[in-house]
Amino acid sequence: MISGELRSAQELTELLSGLPGAKSGYLSVLSKNLFLSLRVENRKVKGFYANLEFRKPVPSSLLLYALAELMLDTEGYFSFEPESAIEEFLPADEELEGLVIRATILRKELDELLPFVITPAATLRSKDEKLDGRTLAEILVSSEDPVTEARRLKKLFEEKLVSVARMEESGSVEEIGLDYVLEGVEYGKVNLFPIVDSLKAQGFTGFVEIEGESERAYVFFKGGKIFGVYPASVKLFDLFLNAFGNLKASVVKIKEEFVETFAQAFVGTPAVESEDRYASLGKLFLTLLTLKERGTVKIESPEGSFVFIFQDGKLLSAKRKDRWSENWRVLFEEPFRVYLYKEVRPQNVKPLFYLFLINKLLHLLRKHGLERERIKLVEFVARKPNLYLDGSYVNPSAPLSKEDEEELFNLLVSVSDSLVKHLGRTRFEEELENELSPYKDVFKILELPDALKLEG
Repeated sequence: MISGELRSAQELTELLSGLPGAKSGYLSVLSKNLFLSLRVENRKVKGFYANLEFRKPVPSSLLLYALAELMLDTEGYFSFEPESAIEEFLPADEELEGLVIRATILRKELDELLPFVITPAATLRSKDEKLDGRTLAEILVSSEDPVTEARRLKKLFEEKLVSVARMEESGSVEEIGLDYVLEGVEYGKVNLFPIVDSLKAQGFTGFVEIEGESERAYVFFKGGKIFGVYPASVKLFDLFLNAFGNLKASVVKIKEEFVETFAQAFVGTPAVESEDRYASLGKLFLTLLTLKERGTVKIESPEGSFVFIFQDGKLLSAKRKDRWSENWRVLFEEPFRVYLYKEVRPQNVKPLFYLFLINKLLHLLRKHGLERERIKLVEFVARKPNLYLDGSYVNPSAPLSKEDEEELFNLLVSVSDSLVKHLGRTRFEEELENELSPYKDVFKILELPDALKLEG
C-alpha cells in the first residue's frame, strides 16, 4: 500500500501522471469531502467509484467531472492498494494521461463558469427544457462531452439566455445543515426554559449550546425529543441554573438524518482515542469511505474542534472555533487529538439523572451521620470503572450503559430505603424536596420523571 497527503492540484496531477505503467490496483483520493476511487490497469482506468449522486449520469462524464472537482483547491489524502472493498465500480476505459488532460481543461472551464453560478449545485433557469430546473453539475455529468457543454453554457450565460434559479445541494456537496436559530444570547437576558419548551413543541432537531468562560454544555434534540446531553456530569444540572455566572446560549439546527451521528462526538464512547503521532487520518478517512461505514471522527486541535460524519460513503463535517460552521478541511497540523466513534448510543439523560439524585441522597447521608450507608455507597462507586468521586460529587468517567442505568436505579432505591428507615417517610420526602425544588424546571425541560414521587 502507498499512501500520503495531497496539498495542491499539482500534486494530484503528479500522482496520476507518475503511476508506473505496469502497476495495477486501486487509487483512492479524498479532497475535502469528495471521494474518488479508480481501478487502474496498465495506466488505464477500467472502473471508478465516486461519492457523487446523480440521476442517469454518463459514466465517462461523471468520471471526468469528479476528477475536475478534485482539482479545485485540492487538499486531502490518497492511497494505492492492490484490492478494494468497493463493489459499485462503474465501468470505464480511459487512458490515464488523456483523462488527466481533459479533467484539467474541464477544471478551467468550470472556473470560468463559477462567476455566473457560484457553485455547480446551482439550479438553472432557461427556456431550454434540457437545462431548466437542473443543476449545472447534473447537466455536465449527463452530457456526452462535459467540456463542450461547459463552453456552451458559458456562452448562454454571457448572452443572458440562462440564469440561476436557486442554490441546492448535490452529491458530495451535501452539508450537515447547521443553522443558528439563536446565537450567543446572554443567559441572564433570556429565559432558556420557555425557549426549550418551544423547541420541543416545534419538533426541533439540533442542539442547544450553553457556553461560559471555561465550560460548555450541549443538549441534543431529534424531532423535539431530547436524546443526549454533554458533559455527562451531574454538574450539568447546576449549569442549567446558571451557577457558573456569565453564560451564553445558542440554538443550532442540524438535519435530522445526521444529528445522532453528530452527537456521538459528545455523548458517545470513542472506539479509538489517539494523539496525532499514533494516528494516520488519511488511512482512517479512506477506510471509512471505502467500506461505507457509519462513524464519527472528532479532532481537537489548537485551531478548534472538528466533527466528521461518515455515512453511506459520504463525508460531512463541521468545525467550531468561535462558532459552529460547515467545514471542508481534512488536513491538520500537529498537535491534535483524534477520536473515533462507531456506535450510535441511546440517550444518556436518565442515568445521569439517577446519578444526580444519588448525589443528593449522599448529601443527606452525610448530613444525618449515616456513615455505614455512606461507606456502602462509596464502595459501590469504587467498584464501578466508569464512576469516580469528584470532591463531594459522584460523577461518570465514561458514558453510562443501560446496565449502568439499572444498577444506579437499584442503588437509588436502596439508599432511599435506608434514609426512610432512619428519618421516616414524611421527613425524608420533605428534605429531598428541599434539595430538588430548585431544579424542577430543569427536570421538566429534560423530560425526566418527577423526582419528588420516587418511592423508597
